[in-house]
Amino acid sequence: MSTSNNNNNNNHNQNNKRRKLTQGEKDALDRALSAGLKPRATAGSKGLIVSVPGGRYRTLITSKGQLTGAGQYFYQKQNASPPNRTFDPAQEPQRVGRRETVVLRDGNTTVRTWDHIHKKWNLTRLG
Repeated sequence: MSTSNNNNNNNHNQNNKRRKLTQGEKDALDRALSAGLKPRATAGSKGLIVSVPGGRYRTLITSKGQLTGAGQYFYQKQNASPPNRTFDPAQEPQRVGRRETVVLRDGNTTVRTWDHIHKKWNLTRLG
């Protein structure tokens, strides 16, 4: 694949994440906000989701740490800035047993675990 095709695919993927929300999506996020539902971290990544009434969820921040259109709308309606879901790479990880944790800039922690059988670290998506 050529470089220009790669760039087009990257732009398409990025635009797809920030696409304009439908009125139904906005209504679902409004219901989540009025119900006081809080964003929560997705397993092992920098992503954030919020549950919406009806047993579904909307992704606010992708696993790569990018704000989605839903996230932009959600935080704009709250008149708040989205959390910084990165970590300071200069910090020393805290090790307890086979697990190492680092603290994200928003206060949450993420983990990597030592696999003594395969002699390697099992990393979260955050790394």
